[in-house]
Amino acid sequence: MRKFARWLLLSVLIFNVAHAEFMGTDLSTLTKNRKPPVTQEEKQEGTFKGSNASAGAVINTGNTNSSNITANGLLQYSYKNWMHALSLNYQREQNGTEGLKANRLFLQGQSRYNLDKKQFLYTQINYIQDKFEGYNYIANWGAGYGRYIEMPNNMSLDWLAGPGINQYQDINNNTRTRPSAQVGIDYAWNIRPDLEFSENLQSIATVDNVRTISTTGLTTKITRHFSMELMFQAINDNHPPAGKQGFNTLTTLQLAYSI
Repeated sequence: MRKFARWLLLSVLIFNVAHAEFMGTDLSTLTKNRKPPVTQEEKQEGTFKGSNASAGAVINTGNTNSSNITANGLLQYSYKNWMHALSLNYQREQNGTEGLKANRLFLQGQSRYNLDKKQFLYTQINYIQDKFEGYNYIANWGAGYGRYIEMPNNMSLDWLAGPGINQYQDINNNTRTRPSAQVGIDYAWNIRPDLEFSENLQSIATVDNVRTISTTGLTTKITRHFSMELMFQAINDNHPPAGKQGFNTLTTLQLAYSI
């Protein structure tokens, strides 16, 4: 699955670059002239620009009776020095003979206050529910400091770090609460005005586990509001529940609508 995801990402990237070259487009000119996602004027008034939603489903009938549903969403609001974001990822897979095989929910909310153009304060909470991985839920709250790294006009990069509180409940309803530490990196590259690559990497450490979540995305615009979105998410636990694998992945290809 990981090899397939890398191949698919590379194929979409090569196709878009080749298409731009075929049409005689100067890629360097396009990226240098890219406008920022949210302008200062929009921030002063408040804007939901950057929000999007996507969904996909596969349903089989006949010899094979199964269904697979995925959904992703991002609600983002920027106002003056504040930025609030709420993201969602849901996957459900059911087989007619084996029953429910996957039922996974991931939620994350983050608020940032920009101290200036180079640094910010943040608070963040994320929640993941997946009984098939050996737990009812894992929740983590954190707060701390971050910085924006100077990059070319067509790229953005920032990092954050801070302490937090982690709560874990296993499938037997045993709950543990312990301190945690979080670090994260967020990167975006507008290869062309209609093609964007993104990578979000965050790691949360507690006394008995280090959980690392990598979310890689490739988005190509079809129209002003619609785009195709390829996402690959990998989650690694260095001390997974007994009998469970420490490394899990999710790959989705979906049609997305953005504001």
